[in-house]
Amino acid sequence: MTAHPGGARTELNRHLPLPFRGPSWGLARPIIHPASIGALSLARAAADPGIPGGAYVGPGGWHEFTGYPVLLQPSERARDPELQCRLWQESERLTGVSYQFATTAA
Repeated sequence: MTAHPGGARTELNRHLPLPFRGPSWGLARPIIHPASIGALSLARAAADPGIPGGAYVGPGGWHEFTGYPVLLQPSERARDPELQCRLWQESERLTGVSYQFATTAA
């Protein structure tokens, strides 16, 4: 399962380009929501027993930036097994953490 908070007003925003950050979150304020709303997607993905395995949960509003959590359809690129493998390998390389997964006979 995958979840994302959308555009949430958090301290991570201090790293955005100057016009989009600051105490009022600058020009981005109209298209982002409070951190408490952003957290709902993650909480729903973790706690809702009706969410199927492999689901993608995120904000249902404008370009998945704002709104309450809904089930979403991942992009075609996100469903690409080759890209998934490359992302996993690069994540292991960058973190120095590697996992060995057991395989089961079918």
